[in-house]
Amino acid sequence: GGHYDVVVVGGGATGCGVALDAATRGLSTALLERGDFARGTSSRSTKLVHGGIRYLEHAALSLDPSQYLLVAEALHERATLMAMAPHLTETIPLMVPAYKWWQVPYYWAGVKAYDFIAGKRNLRSSYFLSARDTLERYPLLKQKGLWGSLVYHDGQMDD
Repeated sequence: GGHYDVVVVGGGATGCGVALDAATRGLSTALLERGDFARGTSSRSTKLVHGGIRYLEHAALSLDPSQYLLVAEALHERATLMAMAPHLTETIPLMVPAYKWWQVPYYWAGVKAYDFIAGKRNLRSSYFLSARDTLERYPLLKQKGLWGSLVYHDGQMDD
């Protein structure tokens, strides 16, 4: 019988990523999977490799530095995974529509803060789309009341 430094249970995207990370750090690693690799829930999810943009709002509104650190750490991990597995990851645009005038500057500040926290690991700069440009790119979006949209970028994994 072998002895391992790390035993990872589950061969989905997260489990494989954890096992790869452990092995590249020199740890003897075992990866256990009941069925077929990447057959579980992670293969049926959005497969986003994201930096936790939703935690950014909570960090700002509650002045919670732990939420800010969570976003910074997630962005670092996103960059690490995308650098380690460029053949399995890609940068994708994510669009947030604004249906109230105040949402445009509010969302703009959020996505620009996300870009800033990512720093040199930022995938691409976020940007504003007018209502016309938004509807041109996303024609099935509800038109009534649309002020425009903000587009930011995150990663997606093909596991």
